[in-house]
Amino acid sequence: MTSDDKYLAGGSLAPVLRQLEVPILSNRRCELLYRRAGHPQYIPDIFMCAGYSQVSLTMNVILASQQLDSYQGGRDSCDGDSGGPLGVQLARGADIAWHLAGVVSWGIGCGERDQPGVMVRLAKYKHWIQQHTTLR
Repeated sequence: MTSDDKYLAGGSLAPVLRQLEVPILSNRRCELLYRRAGHPQYIPDIFMCAGYSQVSLTMNVILASQQLDSYQGGRDSCDGDSGGPLGVQLARGADIAWHLAGVVSWGIGCGERDQPGVMVRLAKYKHWIQQHTTLR
């Protein structure tokens, strides 16, 4: 997730973009985590979740506001990151490439335990994007 005007929780401007590895969670797992945290949410398939629930690192994303409280998971998108990209590195044979998989949408808090960031799942909008851009 990237941006040039992101804030750290508490209001200070992040001086540089940051890259962070976080796992992508299933929507069902995401809903269960939010429920366990006392904030039940419905996460339809147009969204995907990324963040920690005491699991290992599985993917890279870039973001400007980085929360580092690892005993609670603590890495997540934060204030001002909305609209930033969620990139996934995919290997096809010997080739490795980054793909835009999502766009930061919303979350509750920043890096709160059991409250992962919620991203728009771009694969659900591929047809619309292709119809309305020159990208094919």
